[in-house]
Amino acid sequence: MRTFRVSYSDKREGRKQKQSKWFYVDFIDHIQKRRKIPVYVTSKGAAESVAKKIQSLVNAKLSKSPLEREIEVWLQNEIHAKLKEKLIDIGLIEGLRKINDIHLSEYLKQFQDSIIIKCKSDEHAKAKRTKHAIQTANRVKKVFTGCGFTRWNDLNLHDVQQYLESQRQNPKVKFSDKTYNYFIRELNSFCAFMLKKYKVGRNPLRELEKIDNPDEDGRGAFTPDEFTMLLKVTYHGPIRHALTGPERAFIYRFGVESGYRKSAINSLRVKDFDLDKGIVTLKAIYAKNGKPQPKPLWNPETILRLRAMFAGKHPQAKAFPEIPHHAAEMLQKDMAAAGIPNQDHEGNKRTFHSLKHTAASVLLQSGVSIKTAQRMLEHSKADLTVNTYTHFTQDQYMKELREKMPCFDLPDDEAMSATGTDGGNPAVLLLSQIGEQQRILTHNNGQNGPVSKKGCQTQVLDSPTVTTRGRRDSNPQPPDRQSDTLSN
Repeated sequence: MRTFRVSYSDKREGRKQKQSKWFYVDFIDHIQKRRKIPVYVTSKGAAESVAKKIQSLVNAKLSKSPLEREIEVWLQNEIHAKLKEKLIDIGLIEGLRKINDIHLSEYLKQFQDSIIIKCKSDEHAKAKRTKHAIQTANRVKKVFTGCGFTRWNDLNLHDVQQYLESQRQNPKVKFSDKTYNYFIRELNSFCAFMLKKYKVGRNPLRELEKIDNPDEDGRGAFTPDEFTMLLKVTYHGPIRHALTGPERAFIYRFGVESGYRKSAINSLRVKDFDLDKGIVTLKAIYAKNGKPQPKPLWNPETILRLRAMFAGKHPQAKAFPEIPHHAAEMLQKDMAAAGIPNQDHEGNKRTFHSLKHTAASVLLQSGVSIKTAQRMLEHSKADLTVNTYTHFTQDQYMKELREKMPCFDLPDDEAMSATGTDGGNPAVLLLSQIGEQQRILTHNNGQNGPVSKKGCQTQVLDSPTVTTRGRRDSNPQPPDRQSDTLSN
């Protein structure tokens, strides 16, 4: 590749040799054809810079790789209009002119349709998918309208960030951190659609960053005692949000037993239950991982209630009464009636999704394997099940260790003293205290609770002896001498 000026003879001045105003570039394009085109700059340095950019376009075309950010900025803002037309004619940036000639609203309609056609399920699922597609496209449209974008080349990171932040800081607009992240997700989905279908080169909004800890992400769980109280009070409670107390209590319990979210419970039909086999199957469109999810109905009393509920119902009928949109508000009213706080011991808010967190906690507390709990909750990784959905109180933590950890016996301190091997060792004194503690626990076994199979006490004494590990006093004093010293 070389840069040069074209020499020519001016007939009007007696065939005097002259050079062209613009520099030219001589290069081999992506189809191995030699090209000589003006680059519309007047200095050699600028011509060489343009030549490098053209070579980058050729390389990207040959390797089918995305354009570098510098090249994208050049094509959008800096390139001479005539040079751009020539590169389009050559085919190095084919389609770009057509893409920028179409209004963004047309692409948004295609984007919305692409979401809907992915659904190949029943009419109810298609209606739900259509609603989601419209909401997604409207979020993108709202940002484009707020930023004044009309063409693909108008998209830029700075304007989008400013608009989203202004919405987030506006007290008159309900725009939480979680909503902020939803908008970023939808914008990136639209750009991914454009990259895949129109090969636009690169996502101009790829550097948009989500908020790490959205203010609504924390979800608490119920302890077994709290959940039992919630079911009892709710069952005898008044009608709330068009649901009777028994209906709400059964939905709460089914949510914990199945690990289903609100939308999944609302989607269930009578035909999704095989009560003879004790199985319920959630359709793939509603499953978290996009796969049909059969789950066992392991509570016999739940199966009996479902048989009574489904008697005389059409297979396509909804299995449960519709859970309202403000399910969290409904649950919090029942919690208030049961005297249960709105936050758990970790400070996490309790909402309807807390039923799934409770399911995860109860599963692992009951000794179910992590893999089984992960599959039941439809999680892609066990880390999500253990670190996000599972909650333990301090009492549960202490109780489980006392009940399940084995007790390892040490040699009797009296036997060690008889051999004369203690030598005044502080460890022997510590063992003596531990041995005395164990004898006390054994003596009070009938009063303080059963001993587990592994030999560990399940409850502690009212005033347990606390053993302190520390240095032994190098100059211990007899009791009478200590008192004399203190009195002096």
